[in-house]
Amino acid sequence: PILRRTLDAGAEAARQPLAQLFLDSCRAEDAAAVLASVRKGDKALWTLLATVEARLRRPGPARKATARAIAEGADPIAATIELSARLNSENETEAALEVLEAAISKYPKAAILVGQRGQMQQSLGRFDAARADLRRAAQMDPADGEAYRAYAAGGKMSADDPMLAKMEAAATRSDLPPPRKWRLHFALAKALGDVGRTDEVFRHLHEANRLQASAFPFDFDAALTRARAQLAAFRTHLSGRAPEGETGGAIFVTGLPRSGTTLVETVLAAHSQVTAGGEMAFMAEALGLALEGLENGIVPDPAEFAEAGRRYLSAGRRRAGTDGLFTDKAIGTFTRIGFIAHALPSAPILVLKRDPRDVGLSAYRNMFPDGTHRFSTSLYEIGRYIRLHDALIAAWEELMPGRMHVVDYEALTAHPETRIPEIVAAAGLPWEDACLAPHKADRRVQTLSFAQVRQPIYRSSVAGWQQFEDELGPLLEGLETRIDLL
Repeated sequence: PILRRTLDAGAEAARQPLAQLFLDSCRAEDAAAVLASVRKGDKALWTLLATVEARLRRPGPARKATARAIAEGADPIAATIELSARLNSENETEAALEVLEAAISKYPKAAILVGQRGQMQQSLGRFDAARADLRRAAQMDPADGEAYRAYAAGGKMSADDPMLAKMEAAATRSDLPPPRKWRLHFALAKALGDVGRTDEVFRHLHEANRLQASAFPFDFDAALTRARAQLAAFRTHLSGRAPEGETGGAIFVTGLPRSGTTLVETVLAAHSQVTAGGEMAFMAEALGLALEGLENGIVPDPAEFAEAGRRYLSAGRRRAGTDGLFTDKAIGTFTRIGFIAHALPSAPILVLKRDPRDVGLSAYRNMFPDGTHRFSTSLYEIGRYIRLHDALIAAWEELMPGRMHVVDYEALTAHPETRIPEIVAAAGLPWEDACLAPHKADRRVQTLSFAQVRQPIYRSSVAGWQQFEDELGPLLEGLETRIDLL
């Protein structure tokens, strides 16, 4: 309200923060209205407008806004990368590729553009085209750590792959900035594991995670404090209160990173009534104001949760491109299950359970987007965070018995023919045989599992931690942590 009054009084400085607040609270349409009269010279506002138009799945206006931002002084390559990434995240991948194609024609020596196109090709399952782009990016810029990391993640490498020698040569350079270094070390860890040089894997993993942790530190005590505060607020103000939110629309799939959420989402997306939505931040945005108020002792009206549910469904359906059911596999869902149940009372919530040692190893071996899943850079902190996750799930189950359906990853991969029907039923769907062959579904996958989900269900990663048991002492120690959420 303060920003609205300030803008109405003629203070242009209020326009950007007001639009940003609307965007951050899952109200992109309101943000677009605030930015409708952007003036010449406002580079930051044009950039923000491009973000908003991309969120609204309007590629044309988003490109025009980016062009205006560049005309006002924005870096053309950086602005192009941001626009293409945002369009891609909103399922406008073909439009994102068109943006990159045009930019590559204009800036043919910009390796970062070619590399980004390669990663988008990966998400679409176009692996040959992706590898060609990533090889080209590394040829153009031999120290492009992200091109090597994406290339290694795209499939199993062989000892005679020329990219392996390039990675090893680049890793010896002392002039690389930390982000390039940690990407190179993640790439080498994956590649060396592929070719059987397993005794070298953890040397690179330790260095990659050390570098990333220095840039994005993790505070376990802060995460624990926040979890306690949210549970206390729920117990005090919402536990036992009948929810009044929206019904239907979304199916939530949650769990720890690398626990199998993408596999379960793909099973559901093989159903004719379901569209895969991927990882969405919309519920966190839609609930943000209500949760902030609760943590500060302000009890929201039940209508606020219903409104959050409506905003969420609008944004989620727009991204998924459907008027019907869609999946949302945002990892952070497990931290706010009770609040989601008030915003969307009938929405199924499926929670993955997997051997914590396999989860921990996989989280440590994979690089997540900068600043996300910060706990994953330390084996010990991974162990502690897994136990925090487990404690939260147990707390939600105690507060709302039967509200969630737990999916056992090991059981699912061992007996898909019996476990998949249980998943489909838990999602409230009628049975369809297509769900037994999720790898045949034609869908875009933006997570680290983009290659795995296009294969038949396999068990080769089950108990994979045993191969590296000697390295996992800190993880096992962290898993001994006892969590008290009271």
